[in-house]
Amino acid sequence: MAPTQPRVRRIAGQAFDSNLYLLEGDRPVVVDAGTGGATSLCAKRIKGMLGGRRADRLVLTHRHYDHSGGAAGLARELGAEVLIHEAGVAAMAGGDAEESGAWLFGGELERVDARPLREGDLVDTGPVRWEVLHTPGHSPDAIALWDAEAKALIPGDTVYADGGVGRWDLAGGDYRQLVASIERLAGLGAESMYPGHGPAVEGGATDHILMGLRMVRMYGGMGEDG
Repeated sequence: MAPTQPRVRRIAGQAFDSNLYLLEGDRPVVVDAGTGGATSLCAKRIKGMLGGRRADRLVLTHRHYDHSGGAAGLARELGAEVLIHEAGVAAMAGGDAEESGAWLFGGELERVDARPLREGDLVDTGPVRWEVLHTPGHSPDAIALWDAEAKALIPGDTVYADGGVGRWDLAGGDYRQLVASIERLAGLGAESMYPGHGPAVEGGATDHILMGLRMVRMYGGMGEDG
């Protein structure tokens, strides 16, 4: 029998905002929060999807402002705890405009006391236990969420549909780490993928990741030896 596909509901990012995802289950989880410019609207849509249930966890795939700027406000609206990889906790707690890239958007990062996630942790929605994979390169605290049974991947900004990859020239970015992280994701055998920006991929996701791997290897490390 084929594995049950996890129900992942997408709120497409507008302007600079990341996509937001609602991971359905007995204990629903929200992934990413956008810049905060549309927090009230996003919260309303999420609550509508929840139909009276509660999502008590907001997982950030990394600390960049287009994913984290709305974290404090969205967490308040939903009554949720914020979680981020341990390498991003200090930046969130300090409202760090440099590490979050908030300055690029002319915004300010509202401080959040987030609970740390680590490699191998599980984000349990009830029917699905999403594994935390540390995937640095785009950001030191970047993570992906992986459902091995359904071969479903939430890669944040590490890789996108159609071969796009995350930039590595922001604070804490690292070309070699990004290549290694994409290589790791390419080896998972993902079938579906729900990236931080752009469309989701339903079927054949590994082909898109391999396109991204070829792309990043072709471009090289912006002056480094790839």
